[in-house]
Amino acid sequence: MRDSSIVGKAANSARDQPAFRAVQSDHGSSTITAGTTSIQSGGMFHHIRSPGKLAQYPIIGLAMLVFGGLIFGVIAYSVVTHGPFLAWDVPLANSLHTMALNSPGWVNGVMIAGYYVGGQLIAVIGLVLGIYFLRKRCWRELTMLAVGAGGSGLLFRLTSNIFDRPRPVFESEIWKIHVIPGFPSGHASAVVAFYGLLAYFFVPKISSRLGKATMIAGTLIIALYVGFSRIFVGHHFLTDLVAGYAMGIAWSGLAYTLIELIFRNKAEPAPIPQRLPNDLAASGRDLPARQNAGVDGLAHA
Repeated sequence: MRDSSIVGKAANSARDQPAFRAVQSDHGSSTITAGTTSIQSGGMFHHIRSPGKLAQYPIIGLAMLVFGGLIFGVIAYSVVTHGPFLAWDVPLANSLHTMALNSPGWVNGVMIAGYYVGGQLIAVIGLVLGIYFLRKRCWRELTMLAVGAGGSGLLFRLTSNIFDRPRPVFESEIWKIHVIPGFPSGHASAVVAFYGLLAYFFVPKISSRLGKATMIAGTLIIALYVGFSRIFVGHHFLTDLVAGYAMGIAWSGLAYTLIELIFRNKAEPAPIPQRLPNDLAASGRDLPARQNAGVDGLAHA
């Protein structure tokens, strides 16, 4: 009786404990599931891969291309024709410049740092990720990083030389003066293409909704911070930034979707030709005749 009581308690205890099981994910990392809670054992930075959603749903990339392209086109047309969308450019630039002149030194320092967050920091993180993808032979992700995020810089050089729009000019400058044209903002397009790509890589690896929302919100804050800092230090007009964001959205939708589609088509095996049921039935009916023909041939030989 005592032994059976101990066995019964052990069985009840086992039933009360949550069931743990290891599940292999699509990227090779294991997930430990306990009840309704899932924990990815590899962590956020384990097996950094593209989720492939743009190849699965290319309509998303098309919508990004159309949306960003339309906004960029409208603003570009206003820049060329001096349209009504430029009405807020000079007043806002003057207002923020006056604010910068009257701000403490640390505020201007924070705003100047936005230049490096949208430039040199992208280069450093991109270099680290590029080496990681190269060592892991993640050619799709490496191509997205080089062509998508890196290509936005070349696109900025091309478009800025086409429109050749001067930057704001003030009597007292907050920081160094840039002589290259300012439309569209290269920093704005770069933060959308690069930090947006990072969010695209990492958000699917986060299990909780709060974590996903935090990652997305952080990406938006970085993009807005870099853009605002560029106006604050007097290097851009408002329409420069909006056009830069729009160009980054359009370029990301186009480049990342095409890259994922190309690599998905390369990875898919060639289809195996299948015979129709009628062909199989005909083949079955012809089989005895073929066998008889073979026997007759041997007999004649």
